[in-house]
Amino acid sequence: KEKFGYKSKIDTKNIIPRARISYITDTLTNMIVNADINIEANSEPKMAIQQIDELENIIDLSNSILMGDRGYDSIEMMINIIEHNSYFIIRLKDSTFKKERKNITGDDEYVWINMTKQRLKNVDNDEIREKYLEEGRIRLRIVRVPLETDEQDEDDDKPKEEYLITNLPKNMAPYEDFKG
Repeated sequence: KEKFGYKSKIDTKNIIPRARISYITDTLTNMIVNADINIEANSEPKMAIQQIDELENIIDLSNSILMGDRGYDSIEMMINIIEHNSYFIIRLKDSTFKKERKNITGDDEYVWINMTKQRLKNVDNDEIREKYLEEGRIRLRIVRVPLETDEQDEDDDKPKEEYLITNLPKNMAPYEDFKG
């Protein structure tokens, strides 16, 4: 509590320490390769970006696939991984890249993601932000994966599905690799 501070509510007896913990795990060895405890108001993607920058000195990122859950679907995170010549697979929140997802007709399609000032506003590195503004767009894959469940969406009879975004080319990771 002294190191990280705490949060307390008047109507509760619990005092909750305040800190954000972030770590990167090697899924082959199940070992944590980088970890950080932070009291700053950094977002999860910003903490992960710092950790990826540190990992460059530890592992060969060009032979790595970084995976992230819905909280890591920021364009800044994706650009950072691309700049490290690495690959990513990130699960998309329902609100991320809605326009691009609406325009796909298949389960595995390349899409162009427009690099607008609005999309790049949170990119801290001015040089990288300007580079991608100048490029105007990047080409990524959006993969729609049906979930293995008996539940149906409330709105219709379609099975529930997840959307993933990746920079892995189809010859390295065919659609079938995502369905399992």
